[in-house]
Amino acid sequence: MKIRSEFNKKFASIKWQITIRTWLILIPCFAISNVVIIENGKTLMERNIHERLKINSELLDFAIQRWDKASKDEIKFLSKHPQVQLAAEKRDRSYSAMLFKNLNEYSKYKAWRLWSTNGDLIDYTSHFNYKINPDVVKNNIINSKFFQRAVTHNISTFDIQKSVITGIPCIEAAYPVYSPSANQLDSTTTGVLNYCLDLSYIGLDSGLNELYKTLSNEMYDKIFTDRNILFSFYAWLLSRDSISLTENNLSKFVLLTKTGHLVFPINKNFQSNKTIDTKIPVSTLESARKNGWEQLINLAVENDKIFRKIQIQGTEYYVYKSSVDGIWTSFTLIESEVFALMLGFILFAIIVLQIFTMIIIVIGLYWQAREISEPIDLARNSIKKISDGEFDINIVHKRSDEIGALYDDINSTAVQLRDFIKKVTAHAVTSKQLETANRIQKNFLVEELPESNFYELAATFIPAYEIGADWYDAISMNDKIYFVIADVCDKGVASALFMSVFRTLMRYTLLNYNSDLSTKCDEILINVISLVNNYMATTHEKATMFATVFMASYSYKENTLSYVCAGHELPIIVRAEGLETLKPTGPAIGLFPGAEFKVNQINFYPSDIIFSYTDGLTDARSPENVSWGVENLKNAIMALPYKSYSAEKLLTDITAKAIKHINTAEQFDDLTIFVLKAKNDQQT
Repeated sequence: MKIRSEFNKKFASIKWQITIRTWLILIPCFAISNVVIIENGKTLMERNIHERLKINSELLDFAIQRWDKASKDEIKFLSKHPQVQLAAEKRDRSYSAMLFKNLNEYSKYKAWRLWSTNGDLIDYTSHFNYKINPDVVKNNIINSKFFQRAVTHNISTFDIQKSVITGIPCIEAAYPVYSPSANQLDSTTTGVLNYCLDLSYIGLDSGLNELYKTLSNEMYDKIFTDRNILFSFYAWLLSRDSISLTENNLSKFVLLTKTGHLVFPINKNFQSNKTIDTKIPVSTLESARKNGWEQLINLAVENDKIFRKIQIQGTEYYVYKSSVDGIWTSFTLIESEVFALMLGFILFAIIVLQIFTMIIIVIGLYWQAREISEPIDLARNSIKKISDGEFDINIVHKRSDEIGALYDDINSTAVQLRDFIKKVTAHAVTSKQLETANRIQKNFLVEELPESNFYELAATFIPAYEIGADWYDAISMNDKIYFVIADVCDKGVASALFMSVFRTLMRYTLLNYNSDLSTKCDEILINVISLVNNYMATTHEKATMFATVFMASYSYKENTLSYVCAGHELPIIVRAEGLETLKPTGPAIGLFPGAEFKVNQINFYPSDIIFSYTDGLTDARSPENVSWGVENLKNAIMALPYKSYSAEKLLTDITAKAIKHINTAEQFDDLTIFVLKAKNDQQT
């Protein structure tokens, strides 16, 4: 039980309250910001992926167009070459041998053939395997569509089909060859120039392999490809042995023909961890769907230039689709897992940064809170020693702020009380000693109230005995006037000492917000009342001392009055329309740790008056032992021409009426009044 009590006391301290409250503010703020970041991050990342895939697609499509045109121009040029024309006309390869030898070098991926019109093979490059029965070859060539179209109709062809020689899927191109002496009127076909490009060589022949590799490298992000510590830790948290973003899963390019042939890639790993079955060519749309390409093929038949998310063989991709020259359909893809991984890492990095930021902020606030709480603890210990009868106290310091003033007050009080003790008799003090105590106590009250063109202030304090436990205070800061009127329970020296502690803590805490324009006055009022309440309730709980407090803030720019009424007598608002009584907003301070208080706000216009007081006014007793009461106070105010009264005049007249009611009776309690009247800066 003792350990638990010490634990509760420790975490009720100011430094821990500030630390914990800061965490409670930062955590939801960071959580909300992370949700916003993720939602916006998804949109921005998808937009970025769309743009990257679109740019890559356009570059790759342009490369395909250039290659396609260059291939057609190449076969057209070679068909008109004199060596080819002579070889076709004479049916003698000696005329074209040198040319075909050179083709082995500069067009090494294409298998070139020169045919006669009756299907005889005249010349060919070394790519052509002529071990097949020549009669079979001749029969296949004569019956092939590309040969018949070139010989019979003089039409060039460019199509993708199985080679009539080898049965391997290839791009089959053919162009008619004419006699060297042929003219526009006489264009007799003497032969057919033909090449077959194995689909597996398209990437090499067209340069797509190198271009694709270059574009993929440009999509790399060093944050993900370099093995930095943060990313390695992220991978470990995901229980992944490794996370590698490379060309295998960053970007992919697929090229299909309109007939459904897979042109690029051929027999390559399409995914980082799976392999698309490309060994058997996709010759029809139906077979494509059966091989897990259904969504891609469905996309192929839709309109040009589409960005969408699809599945291929169980893996989800972002895909950008476009059409090239009406012959090819290209797809540029990236795995959606990469998108999720990148977005997750960005969020992870943000959270790590936020945690680091919170730790730094909390450490800083903790040390700053210690700077605030340690002087208060020193003052508390000194007051406790005085309460225990130890008056030989002298706090040495060099402070010039409110804490320094509190130290001086404690030193002065200790000296005065030590002198009192020397002069007291058993259970009594002399008049002179009480007068000295009264003089000391008056030092705690504001000697001069703030002055302004926007308001008038007036206050009075009449103790029932030589020393009292009421006080008032007023501070002008941040274009507002803050004022307090309060009453500490009981009477005598002990109450007077606790009055000095309450008053100094509230004033010091309030002044910490001077020049702080970011904190609203409602928060300031709550923070001041709550901090003083928690400190007194936890630190001096055994003394069972408490205070009723009314604390308010008047904003003359906004014509509003915000207030906290903590167990205090309810102030009266005096307006031209009549009187209004304010409402309570919380219990007395110093009794309940963690007590909740709220701030009320009312409109407060020029000529409005707030009349606040302690119970010594309404409990003032007549010689017949009859208290004056709240109703008599209201009637007394209404009986005066208060509309034209200044704050000082209203204070003086009401005080006079209360003293008249007391008459010859002994004053029952301390009597304190604080009046504020709002005015325009033109008013005098």
